[in-house]
Amino acid sequence: MQALLTTPGRAGTVRVAPTQEPAGPGGAIRLRTLEVGVCGTDREIAEGAFGAPPDGEEDLILGHEFLGEVMDGGGGFSAGDLVTA
Repeated sequence: MQALLTTPGRAGTVRVAPTQEPAGPGGAIRLRTLEVGVCGTDREIAEGAFGAPPDGEEDLILGHEFLGEVMDGGGGFSAGDLVTA
């Protein structure tokens, strides 16, 4: 999978790069991302203003505003449903 990554606290580190597909917790549903929005918060993180990567990681994936398609049903969703955060 490819993602828009940055190293929080370091301006000028935004890049598109391959990354491992995250493993969700038990009961999580899988989504296929269709569209991603990069907002003002993402821009501020990219400029090094704030942000923190997940524990054990150096980089943070940007783009928390998205449209996704449910891959497998579960949790009240059916395969093919469109969802957003």
